[in-house]
Amino acid sequence: MAKPTYRTLLTAATLAVFSPGALLRAQSTPTPTSSDADTTAAEVMELQQMEVTGSRLRSLVGEQPAVPVLSINNEELVRRGVTRLADVRWAIPQLGVSQGFNDNLVNGGPSRAQMSSTTFDLRGLGGNSTLVLVNGRRIPHSGQAFPGGAGGREDFNVDGLPISAIERIDVLPQGAGAIYGADAIAGVVNLVLKKNYSGGEIDFTYDDTFSTDVANFTTSLTAGFTQDKLTTFFTVSRSTQNALGARDRYFTANAAPSVYSPLEGATLSMERYPATATSPVPGFGTPVVALPAGTTGTDYTTGDLTDGSDMPLYRTSDYSQLINESDTTSVSGRINYRVNNLFEPYAEVRWSRMSFDYVGTPLTFLNQLPVGYIGNPFDVPVYLSKTFYDIRPQVESSQENSAIVLGTRGNLPAGWTYDLSYTWTRNQVWDNAINNGFNYAALTAALAETDPSRQINFAYDSATMENPNGQSLIDLLSTTLHEDTSDLYSALFSASGPIWEGWAGDVQLAVGGESQREEVEFFLSPALSYALQDPFTRTINAAFAEVAVPLLGEAQDLPLVHRLEVRGAIRHEDFSDIGGHASPSVSVLFQPVEWMTLRANRSEGFKAPKLYDLLSPYYDTTTNILERYGYYDPYRGNEAVFGTYDLSTGGQPGLQPETSVSYNAGIVIDVPGIEGLSLSADWWETEFDDRVGSASYQVLFEYFPERITRGPRLATDPADWLGPITGIDSSSINLSWVRATGMDFSMTYHRMTGWGEFLAHATYTKQDPQEQQATPGSSLSYRYFPERLSGSLAWIKGPWEAGVSVNYQGTYTPYGPTNTTWIYPSLIEWNPRVAYQFGRDPSAGFFSSLLSDTKLSLTVINALNNKPGPAALASNRYVNDPRLSRYVLSLNKKF
Repeated sequence: MAKPTYRTLLTAATLAVFSPGALLRAQSTPTPTSSDADTTAAEVMELQQMEVTGSRLRSLVGEQPAVPVLSINNEELVRRGVTRLADVRWAIPQLGVSQGFNDNLVNGGPSRAQMSSTTFDLRGLGGNSTLVLVNGRRIPHSGQAFPGGAGGREDFNVDGLPISAIERIDVLPQGAGAIYGADAIAGVVNLVLKKNYSGGEIDFTYDDTFSTDVANFTTSLTAGFTQDKLTTFFTVSRSTQNALGARDRYFTANAAPSVYSPLEGATLSMERYPATATSPVPGFGTPVVALPAGTTGTDYTTGDLTDGSDMPLYRTSDYSQLINESDTTSVSGRINYRVNNLFEPYAEVRWSRMSFDYVGTPLTFLNQLPVGYIGNPFDVPVYLSKTFYDIRPQVESSQENSAIVLGTRGNLPAGWTYDLSYTWTRNQVWDNAINNGFNYAALTAALAETDPSRQINFAYDSATMENPNGQSLIDLLSTTLHEDTSDLYSALFSASGPIWEGWAGDVQLAVGGESQREEVEFFLSPALSYALQDPFTRTINAAFAEVAVPLLGEAQDLPLVHRLEVRGAIRHEDFSDIGGHASPSVSVLFQPVEWMTLRANRSEGFKAPKLYDLLSPYYDTTTNILERYGYYDPYRGNEAVFGTYDLSTGGQPGLQPETSVSYNAGIVIDVPGIEGLSLSADWWETEFDDRVGSASYQVLFEYFPERITRGPRLATDPADWLGPITGIDSSSINLSWVRATGMDFSMTYHRMTGWGEFLAHATYTKQDPQEQQATPGSSLSYRYFPERLSGSLAWIKGPWEAGVSVNYQGTYTPYGPTNTTWIYPSLIEWNPRVAYQFGRDPSAGFFSSLLSDTKLSLTVINALNNKPGPAALASNRYVNDPRLSRYVLSLNKKF
């Protein structure tokens, strides 16, 4: 296949945004424009049919045009200055809310490799409700071992895939269970890697700030070869990211000082928290006294202590990082050989790895030293408060993704085609946590030691003195090793073609089946009571069908009827552990005139409960409920509930699957009289039933009496009262429903003029408050989302290109307009760009020929350097990327 030009790639993807007519136009070969006059015919790329292919259904005239599909290609990503997948969430407003930079390069928890991940969350319904595909094929779940924010999410993590390896990203922002199967409740994101390319190119991208070295440097090599029936493709990429310290940004540099320790030495106090201590230390008139600087911990007496109440305190921001240092390597390749029309075998391989090292803030110590313990010169117990500047937590983490695809496809009689493939994909995470904090059981035992020769010296000045304890102090520190391996094996067969020649066009049918096997293994040392330990295996068998029926068309020559088409699909899946489910969908597309399209869709979705919700270890603990929480017991005359109660939590194997129903209705207008202008508006709704989650204690008290343990009735209780509450079961439960609704608007414009080629694109989304109800009888709760907009404008003339992109997120309070404690301010970024492409000149000299077929570009991100305002800083709720204003230099050389 011929080498693609930048312009043909750019134009096709821009036109395909939210426009059925443009989507269909993009399936044909574009006509070279006047600005391509110096481009030879061999350089014009013949665009392939644009498909949002799923792991379920391969074809059927591409994706359903009755459903809005957003497609953004590599050139558009480059124009927007996107250098990592996490930034795609700004380019596509439907992909959830961005709250700062803390996604795939920062965060902490039992598993950093699981928690520090790039996942996509459509419509705020959760990353595990948005199906992510790579080249139309599923990737394994990740983040399954740990609960809460550090895992137990079953997201689809795509870390390790560089932007340079991506040809385009297709987003279907609507439930699509009938086409794609389980997990596509909120929609589908398909990352299409580069393929089918003849020639070679090398890319260099340098992304850094104007004030601090936080450089992200990416190098990638792409090569493709086509000869006769053989096509090969290969790409390799390497990316490195420098760290950013909290001290390098004014809005994080002045973090509140720690109450644990001053900058020099350590302090002793009679009360646990020195910042609020009031009881004087024996022999002193102050509640806090300071150990002498430079002490070994054993060479001072009470006479060496000084007033430490006004000593400068230590700030964690001097040591913490906003962005971790990391590196990413990616390799992918494809080969196919067309033996004949019936038989075209192919193979794909993919491997990527992201590694990063986290170095945390120095460990702190705030514990009581008994009488006679090293460092306590008094005849009473005292609290030692200090920071170990010589001991900093460190976590070495990595995540690796691999895939092998073997298959064949070809043409069958009567216009049918088929695709048969076998896929293996793997996601692995590793964490090696070093000096990860004190093991408090071991620490408590060490502080109980009465033999001075075996006691631990905690009181040495860690800022100037070497640790005098040797290995005995290191042994008190927690170290964990963690590894998860998730494998997915899949065999897929699909076939499609015409089944009847209707009066408005051929009726098309696609059928197929798939068999999957999911295997997960966990390793954690030492084992944690709340983490998954046992291996897990699940098999899924599915059958599916889709039909497209054109009812009316131009051939009928009816007034105000240009095209009418209906589509239906159904998929039945059988899970080995939770049973079967069928997901249907139906779509209607009507064009009264060629330039106006009305579309509507209804689809159902299905999702198995998360592995952690099903099988996590069940364990008992206690919970302390304060009176100010306002909990009451409706079965005991609404008496207040407070105090300490038994608490049980863990997995629930009897959980029901989650289901959804999605609706979409919209209009697309290719504006008559204004060439190249297309507008669209879509209303959407998703109702998510039986969603698995956790309910508040009050909801459990009122609506789930089976989750409450009670003691015997008191002698003074009325006859209709139950006994007092003694325990609560807070394990996962099927709640009632969640409903999300909103509107999407988009505009695309493409026009050739004498002044050059103009391209514009804007997408705006506004989501209504998300309604949630724990049970049919409970009151509604609401979650709020900001309005979001993303757009770009480009001008191309000859070798020059200039433009600007914009990202906007409105002010919002996630828990309602009245809860201003949680308020995220608005943010707008203006990102100008300029690029120049050197032409090909065979007669040029050596140095000039080096620049032939070379494109240089410069993008400035957040050019106006918008920063968090006072309100955002006061509430610690800022959405800015902490890198602030920065530049992206890109060089692409073809050969």
